[in-house]
Amino acid sequence: QIAVIVEANKRIEYATYDAYVGDLSETKMAIQAGLMWNHIYSPEERTPFNPVSRTWAQSDNDFAFVIFDWDNIFASYQLSLDAKELAISNLISVIKSKTVHGFVPNFKWVTNGVLRSSEDRTEPPIGAMVLYKMYEKYDSDIIWLIELLFDDLYDWTRWFWRRRRCEPDNLICLGSDPNDPVLEKVNNMQAARFESGLDNSPMYDGEMYDNVTHHMQLYDVGMVGMEMNELKRLLCLGKAIGKEETVMNELEARYSFLVNQTVNILWNEKMGIFANKFTTNNSFYVRVSPTMFYPLLSGDKEIATVQQVEYMVEHYLLSPDYFCIDLQFPQHQTNDACYWGLPSIAESDETFKEQNYWRGLTWGPMAQLVWWSLDEYASQSEIVANGQKALELQMKEMMLHIWRSQRHICENYSPSRNSTECTGDHFYHWGGLTGLLSLIH
Repeated sequence: QIAVIVEANKRIEYATYDAYVGDLSETKMAIQAGLMWNHIYSPEERTPFNPVSRTWAQSDNDFAFVIFDWDNIFASYQLSLDAKELAISNLISVIKSKTVHGFVPNFKWVTNGVLRSSEDRTEPPIGAMVLYKMYEKYDSDIIWLIELLFDDLYDWTRWFWRRRRCEPDNLICLGSDPNDPVLEKVNNMQAARFESGLDNSPMYDGEMYDNVTHHMQLYDVGMVGMEMNELKRLLCLGKAIGKEETVMNELEARYSFLVNQTVNILWNEKMGIFANKFTTNNSFYVRVSPTMFYPLLSGDKEIATVQQVEYMVEHYLLSPDYFCIDLQFPQHQTNDACYWGLPSIAESDETFKEQNYWRGLTWGPMAQLVWWSLDEYASQSEIVANGQKALELQMKEMMLHIWRSQRHICENYSPSRNSTECTGDHFYHWGGLTGLLSLIH
């Protein structure tokens, strides 16, 4: 009888893959494998959720697990494709890990029955964006979820406003606060790098940390773009649940402030991109990564014109010197080292050759954030739409290349044509974001 039940449900499950045409069926299967291999229940959380990989979840160590901020929020986005309840359960688990200081921590770690979390820092804020995307899909079915999580997400943006704005222009920067309890070395450059989620990115090479203000002395274009987008999505979510006028006015004022400052301070006219900028001397930082696209996330016409976005696509996304996305892929892709595209630092950057973590490898979360950024303008421009479609294709083919040969979903991928295996953890669910782009399109 059990075998009959299992077989019947297996047929139902396979039917969900058949809803997708061609290799998208295989793509769906691979993404789901990456998610469900890392789907667990822990008595500590009292709900099913998705730690990033089994490396971080050990049942022989008193149900040890780690929840990482944006890693796990992206898992909810992937699950929301057709597993609403699992997406909700996981999202609640992440957002409700908020610290007493008001932010969702970089990590929440339980081992040997002891809870620890990063009290000094957060990670990239994407919670309101994912909740908004779930609301777009499920509408009134999740109004209760918006009501449950809105205040936590609002607290998170207020914490950014209090603790992560640098003078003199009051834009978002990275940092590490010496909060108690201190579990590791904090209030230093490396801890601030960790807050970016891009732990060893060349964008943060060198020492530019002020241990008095607890800030990296760099306006961070990626974090500015994501936080600006969180404010906009919270405005939409707040409207859906009838949030009080004082909250909405505050969100609107802060969103408008960041839009204005981003345009006036972080737009590099000479390069035609948004760029990081030193707080100390008002000069732009020379290194270029996909985070240059993140200010486009909110799609506000005041942030960038269609012509500006087209320039960014043509001269950076589609350039073999930068992000190697090719409109004629694979026929015309001649750069073997950057074959799959969208490396985490520009191909022409000297650190690209290192191929070490965020120093040149390709990552699912960056692909998703760039795709969302382009999506805000794709309906207005054939150039942007074609760039977005080319990005989808290369990311999907990269994921399937490893899936077909190894049955792995990678923490990160080598952009090299000669890659044969993951360059990071072999079953890390946000690697599936590279295939999800094609499914959500």
